[in-house]
Amino acid sequence: MKAQILNSVDYEKRLNLIYASILLAPFMVLAALTWDIWELKTLLIALALMTITALAFLKRELSLYLVVLLIPIEKNFVGIRSHYQWSELIDIMPLFPWIALAAMAGILMRKMAKISIADFATPVNSFILIFFVWACLGLFWARNLPHSLFQLLIQVSDIVVFYLVVVTLRKNEAAHRMTVKILIFIAVIMAGLSIWSLHFLQKEIGSTYILTKGLTLDYYIKHSNTRAKALCHPNMLACFLNIAIAFATGLLLSLKGIFKKSFLFIIIIFLVYGVLEAKSKAGLGCLIILGMFFLVAFNALRAKFSRNLLIFLSIVVGLFVAQNIANGRIPRVLGSEDVSIKSRLHIWGKGFHDLFVNAPGWGLGIGGFHYYPYPHAHSIYFSTFFDFSIIGILSTAGLIIALIIRLLKLIPYQKTYAQLMLVAATGSLLVILVHGLVDFSYGYSTLWFALGLITVTILLVEEERKSSDAVIQTTNS
Repeated sequence: MKAQILNSVDYEKRLNLIYASILLAPFMVLAALTWDIWELKTLLIALALMTITALAFLKRELSLYLVVLLIPIEKNFVGIRSHYQWSELIDIMPLFPWIALAAMAGILMRKMAKISIADFATPVNSFILIFFVWACLGLFWARNLPHSLFQLLIQVSDIVVFYLVVVTLRKNEAAHRMTVKILIFIAVIMAGLSIWSLHFLQKEIGSTYILTKGLTLDYYIKHSNTRAKALCHPNMLACFLNIAIAFATGLLLSLKGIFKKSFLFIIIIFLVYGVLEAKSKAGLGCLIILGMFFLVAFNALRAKFSRNLLIFLSIVVGLFVAQNIANGRIPRVLGSEDVSIKSRLHIWGKGFHDLFVNAPGWGLGIGGFHYYPYPHAHSIYFSTFFDFSIIGILSTAGLIIALIIRLLKLIPYQKTYAQLMLVAATGSLLVILVHGLVDFSYGYSTLWFALGLITVTILLVEEERKSSDAVIQTTNS
């Protein structure tokens, strides 16, 4: 009887698999028609997206790992550039949006086929919904509708990345651990490539491939004589490396073997050097703030605070000296001329003027503010305010507060892997909030990925606490 039930369940799953596979056909047609189905290279791109969808359908963790590898690569270094008449400076699409959307399609098909449950519930859903709805409504008063639609598509992919992380890693500690390892791996690659481009690359490497009329695929490894960068801007590199350092520290404290700990400690030191080579003032400030926060927040580090503080300062100062030797001069981490601050003040002043003159009260719309040659307001907070006004600020503040309340509630528990990673997640959120004061915008995929990883870490710890409380209640009864 039991065998018959199992056979019937397997038969139903196979039948649902066939139904879901049939759904892939129209998706393939839609993906191909996005460009020109008669162009062989664009058809190959559509087939590649179909492969990713099938991969996510068969094992959703693999598709997330692929997305993580591409997230830190900025769109103006490797991306699909629009050359249409309405195109603006920032109308460049990264590679990962189509991959993220294809991966999410595979996960939704798994849900439709009843192969697995896709739970999208998070404590910040309502705030993301308000943010997205207001972004859509902003199309009605957008100054350049095609440009705003282009930016909305990228924003949708960012939100998809957030939920891709949440759905894939929820109640899956093994996949969470692997995602963190891949995050650290790609951070090492980005740091190494950027340092190489600074010290050894003599000129810019790049190519342009024509996809179809109005769209090209651009690829660049950019060289700079002063700041480390390769596939992303130095400021983004510093922020991404700091986020990786945060999660690497949590992973380090969860490991047991001395060899594994030593190896990961060396990696963290290398990532710290990468932050210094990026020569980002905000990045360096966030690195110091992150280190001081961990010395206080992690119970294991706070127990020997003086010793660990001395080690931390010695590493930072030692690497700073090593950087002097490598560059043959004193690096301008804190330059004598605050050009960057002056330019940001000028940008923000222009943003307030545009907001209150052209769109008083409701915002300029998604992607509405840009001041050539700057593609955004160089601040997550001001970018959100200029484009979405008070609604955007309130929804963003609600999202951040909801996360902080849960993080502070759970941070005292530091025994398991997930609980240690929650402290690391708190540090990464601190990096985003501080660095976001003077850099980036709401449309950076790295930030949405980090928010997804922070959120799912909270969910993992909450699930652990519920299970622990249930065991205690059962024992007492």
